Amino acid sequence: MVAFDLATADVNSLMNEIIRITLTEYNALSEKISKACPLEDNQPLDDMLDEMMEKYLDNERLLDTYFLRLKQLLKQSPPGRQELELKQKKIENLIRNNGLDLF
Repeated sequence: MVAFDLATADVNSLMNEIIRITLTEYNALSEKISKACPLEDNQPLDDMLDEMMEKYLDNERLLDTYFLRLKQLLKQSPPGRQELELKQKKIENLIRNNGLDLF
């Protein structure tokens, strides 16, 4: 698997990475919570919660950076803009290639 590079990521790959991190975090949390823990001994539970909170904060900082970059990318190229430009060029090419004069 290729390492994710925030500096060169486009909108789609950035969104995929945000979803991957969020989903991985959710699955790991669900798995840890679903495991049985002895009620008499709270230490493993406390340690687990501390570890989960630390990991959550790390991911939260990472996701904040990713969302900031996503916001910048979307300002540069709003969703659907590339598709609209491609459709416009196809129409212009059809008109030019077929000698159509619509105006």
